[in-house]
Amino acid sequence: MQNNALNAVIFDLDGVVIDTKAPIEAFWNKWAHQKGIALDKQTMHEKIHGRPAKSTLNTIFGFLSPEEKEEIKRAGDLMERGLQYIPMPGVIDFLNALVAHQIKTALVTSSLPEKVETVFQQLGLSGLFNEVVTADLITHGKPAPECYLFAAGKLKIPAQTCIVFEDSASGVRAAHKAGMQVIGINEPIIAPMLINAGAATVIPDFTQIKIHKKNSTTSTLFLVNSYEYSLNPIR
Repeated sequence: MQNNALNAVIFDLDGVVIDTKAPIEAFWNKWAHQKGIALDKQTMHEKIHGRPAKSTLNTIFGFLSPEEKEEIKRAGDLMERGLQYIPMPGVIDFLNALVAHQIKTALVTSSLPEKVETVFQQLGLSGLFNEVVTADLITHGKPAPECYLFAAGKLKIPAQTCIVFEDSASGVRAAHKAGMQVIGINEPIIAPMLINAGAATVIPDFTQIKIHKKNSTTSTLFLVNSYEYSLNPIR
């Protein structure tokens, strides 16, 4: 597959730029157990990963009082403040390559600015994204397409000229509804779920991506599995 009209690459944060799967799942499993809820892998993937904490609390823990929900939210905030964030394999090299090739990039996350700032400081990500969209800027979170449409607007390019990396079904659906192409980032067992949600293909991390200049033109190619994407530098 080849697309000659792509102008930007957009990244989710958790599970795409940073590997937070284990601590996030451990946190929600702990609270689910305390509240008498059984979380299977599908529920974890569809109702927790890629969703704002408020959405998870309202869908899975909707029977709790406002005070109990606030207690869990505070505990989640405290947990995340204590994390030492780890980049997904290959993602920083890929981001640096996109910047070097003058490709527009954006970060779209269900997290708040404070977390994004911490991640940027820990991993040295400043300057690698042209735009950042956080949960406080969005009314309707993933799987609604608002966050991705908002990002395209900030980048000043049509949504259909963006390609997105997402790790969750809700995130894939959001980007797909926005008219964007999507590549899934996750383990093979989750791949069918992401494909069903609209991802073109799924890879475990960014180490499998190859990027290079397209012949003598100004376009840049990156290859993912059997898919070939052409990106135009329009910074």
